[in-house]
Amino acid sequence: MQLFYFKNADNNHFLIEGDDFQHCIKSLRHKTGDTIHATDGKGCFFTGEIITISRSNVIAKITSQIQDTQKRNYYLHMGVAPTKNNDRYEWFLEKAVELGIDEITPIICRHSERKFIQKDRLERVMISAMKQSLKATLPIINDACGFDIFLAKTNSDFKYIAYCGEGDKEMLSQIKIENKKVLVLIGPEGDFSVLSLGSSRLRTETAAVTACAGLYLNNV
Repeated sequence: MQLFYFKNADNNHFLIEGDDFQHCIKSLRHKTGDTIHATDGKGCFFTGEIITISRSNVIAKITSQIQDTQKRNYYLHMGVAPTKNNDRYEWFLEKAVELGIDEITPIICRHSERKFIQKDRLERVMISAMKQSLKATLPIINDACGFDIFLAKTNSDFKYIAYCGEGDKEMLSQIKIENKKVLVLIGPEGDFSVLSLGSSRLRTETAAVTACAGLYLNNV
């Protein structure tokens, strides 16, 4: 199934614009009367019949609407420091969306090698991953902020830091987070200045995906 994403809709219609419009009409060559599938990124799947095609958008009449039944039983917010190589951060976002995540905040730390993110670009990566994995919920991506500010304004039932130094740590595989709001922090390449992800020293983006996958697999 090809899934499109829309931001604008009313009770009876949804509007396909931008890159999704180009893909729908130019690549897939949909025409008036065709049935298409879409999501609002807020937890619902829609089926619609194309009724109008203009130079910049497609209007589809909603024929059915269902709630996503694959919602996880926990809320995962990850604060992940931007990587020096932006492609690696985008890879993390793609895999996190596929596995299941609710909110992401790029955190700027003392050892961060990248201080700036392109939020619009990162959101496009997440939209693409959501459609590819046939999910109906687009995670929230927040503006980048400093570590102290982030901790001060974040409320969660559990807060964990993935840390590669010595000391007592709780293993990810032992954590049960059903019906809880969980925050996991992944530091920059230079680490934070503790939660164990295992004995290997992982790249920032690999550590983030490992945490996302571990929580998912341990709580399905």
